[in-house]
Amino acid sequence: MEQKLSKDELILSHSFPTSKATWQKMAEDCIALANHNGGIIQLFIPENTYHKRYFKTFSKNITQFTQGLKYVYLKPNQSTSVNQLKLKVYPSSASLISSLPTINNNLSKHTVISQMEKPNTPTIQIQELQQADIPTDLIQLKYGIQHSPYPILMLDKNNKITMANKAFQRLVTANNDDLLNQPITSFLTNKQTKSSFKQIWQYVNTGQVWQGTIDFQGAPRDSIPVELAVTPILNSQNKPESYLLQLKDLRESIATQQQLKQLAFYDPVTNLANRALLKDRLSMALASQRRQNTYGALLFIDLDHFKQINDVHGHSQGDAVLKECAIRLSSILREDDTLARIGGDEFVAILLGFGSSSQSAKIQATSTAEKLLGSMNEPLIVNGYQHYIGASIGVTIFPKGLETAEDLLREADTAMYGAKSAGRNSVLLFESSMFQAVRQRYQIEHELREAIENNQFEIYLQPQVDIDEQIVASEALLRWQHPTNGLILPAKFIPIAEDTGQIVAIGNWVLVKVCEVIADCQQQGKGISIAANVSAHQFREPDFVSTVKHILKTTQASPSLLTLELTESLLLEDTTATAKIMSELAALGINFSIDDFGTGYSNLGYLKKLPLKELKIDQSFIRDICIDPNDAAVVETMLSLAKHLNLQVVAEGVENKEQAEFLNKLARIKMQGYLFSKPQPVTDFLALWLNKPLTSERHFE
Repeated sequence: MEQKLSKDELILSHSFPTSKATWQKMAEDCIALANHNGGIIQLFIPENTYHKRYFKTFSKNITQFTQGLKYVYLKPNQSTSVNQLKLKVYPSSASLISSLPTINNNLSKHTVISQMEKPNTPTIQIQELQQADIPTDLIQLKYGIQHSPYPILMLDKNNKITMANKAFQRLVTANNDDLLNQPITSFLTNKQTKSSFKQIWQYVNTGQVWQGTIDFQGAPRDSIPVELAVTPILNSQNKPESYLLQLKDLRESIATQQQLKQLAFYDPVTNLANRALLKDRLSMALASQRRQNTYGALLFIDLDHFKQINDVHGHSQGDAVLKECAIRLSSILREDDTLARIGGDEFVAILLGFGSSSQSAKIQATSTAEKLLGSMNEPLIVNGYQHYIGASIGVTIFPKGLETAEDLLREADTAMYGAKSAGRNSVLLFESSMFQAVRQRYQIEHELREAIENNQFEIYLQPQVDIDEQIVASEALLRWQHPTNGLILPAKFIPIAEDTGQIVAIGNWVLVKVCEVIADCQQQGKGISIAANVSAHQFREPDFVSTVKHILKTTQASPSLLTLELTESLLLEDTTATAKIMSELAALGINFSIDDFGTGYSNLGYLKKLPLKELKIDQSFIRDICIDPNDAAVVETMLSLAKHLNLQVVAEGVENKEQAEFLNKLARIKMQGYLFSKPQPVTDFLALWLNKPLTSERHFE
């Protein structure tokens, strides 16, 4: 019998196999045909127990190799023989025929295929199907499901997988063979999820679509949160015959939400809480302590000299230092406490559970703050660099009344600035009187800008004398001639100028004035060496060297008569970079002095690495030199060290003859203090220096 083949579809009729072996053989034929182009097979099976039993074997074999299997049970009167099995395969072409292992490869597409070489061998008949009857929508649907970016499953009525598209295979890291006939519950993560799934099925079996989120089990046994939609496919009696599951992997969206939350509530550098989260937790802590009638505390921690690290090493090193500081601070606090970074070099800690006594709460909070300060005083070694930071910490306890979170932050901030103004590296408990100091500070900060613009600063000079009390040099000291408040000393405004960065402009102004005085004295034939203090902020400016060169050039001052005084802490911060700057300036003839020597850190290795000319012994060692053996021993050690390193020495704060005589017995050094002269305005100093030489009988008034 010869039939004309369609290029799109084949119908095959098999005589119904009567043994497992013939079932297996027919399965191989169908598999080869269906897998050629990923075809779909539809079976028409006589409905009786005998055939159904053998069909299970066929179904098991064929679904190992195909993406899906559709079958229909036919009653004997439904246009087919009781012993006939019909299969419909889509799509097909002439090349499909040659893929069948039981068919001669040379047969044409118009040949009737019949295999009767052995008894009980199935007969395959190719029958014509009209083009109009081809279910192309089925082909398109299958293609769409397989290539959908969303995982899709088909389950039978027993909740076993009959189809899993490629996206689902990728989701659970399993291939198609491993998924088919697997119960869907094997991909659920735990008992709670399985219990939830049971409730979902009870709902779906009422014929309704369920939507929600659930966890699936991936590989290697990781939990995958998914958005799930379960659609029941109903038969003519409105009972579910199978189920369509559509999933959406939520891991990426959850990760995005977590990232947004991290950005919104956590500091990106230290991973500590940020200002927004801190204020939320502080408000809750305030309410909680009020309910429980107990006290908590808020600590405002500001790192000292942190800006220098950014200026010298860059912000990446600064960030690394901040991370290390966060680790140190966190190690001191309890698990229930909150540590936040609210910007720059500022940290805030919320401490809870200090009991019902306000006095006890103050003691405990201050004790914790002292521990935090101690941790910051230890050297920080980050990326091979050693940093000395320190901190100023303000403390306030709560609740005190009806204060808000903003009020507490302002109080702790005020106490912190009080600690910083008192000399930094200290802890201060908030008192209401501090608000007056804050207002004064704000006013000074505002008026400092006007002082620079309106030339309200003045240079005072204090002489340095030799063993014969003859002037050999001087130190320039800054004064602020306020239009309404009169003369303001540096201790009141220099810390504020350093905090606001105005110290750079002020320091450059001082250098200009000092060099002008040096040049004036030179022109009158009586040059004098003048020392000027240089702040760490000013020294770390990228253009500091070029600025100094420009000032020397424009004023025509001799570099050898200019001494720059640097603090010991500045010299210890990045010795390599410091040495480079100092060497460039020393090459011009400029001298360098260590100010307040002995008050900084004890590492003296820098003394032989830097181009220093002198060191200044701080007045704290001079004050009790005649009555305190320890101070005397320290000064003797410093003088011995200076002698061995060939450094000159200036003793600051010499106020009586006993101190001067004691120092003169130890070494020939320069001395500076009220015994010889108070700081004088430049005009007064020059009048004496240029016209009336100082003698041992005449001192500055």
